[in-house]
Amino acid sequence: MATTRTEGVGAVLEAAVTPFSPEIKTLSLPERAREVLDHTHLGSVDFTENAPGKLRDPGQVSFTCGTDHTLRGIESNTPETWTVKWPLEEGEATPAQLSFTGYVVSFGGEEFSKGTPQDQSGTIQVQGDFTFTAAT
Repeated sequence: MATTRTEGVGAVLEAAVTPFSPEIKTLSLPERAREVLDHTHLGSVDFTENAPGKLRDPGQVSFTCGTDHTLRGIESNTPETWTVKWPLEEGEATPAQLSFTGYVVSFGGEEFSKGTPQDQSGTIQVQGDFTFTAAT
């Protein structure tokens, strides 16, 4: 299967309920992880012994955006549906999308410095699985 190489310009992050339309500068999707159970015992001599767990951690989505003071307090909102839309590729009418339920766990972190735009960062804790919709 061919590897997709795309530029991030045109990617969008949308919330279903919260009015959310800042200029997204960076967007990092989660890397899901499977639980690892440690079965090491006193008879283990060379390596730790472990086994895969049954639970998966859905991870977090992180982003950086231009400062938008209307977003103050979004870390207090309840879980909602979030959608990441990939940039449109040539010949596509609708973008590939990844939807998930999650809630904002952190937002803010503005830094003031001379000659640099002021940005904010945020983190969304994902709950459950993702729904991926291919571009058409």
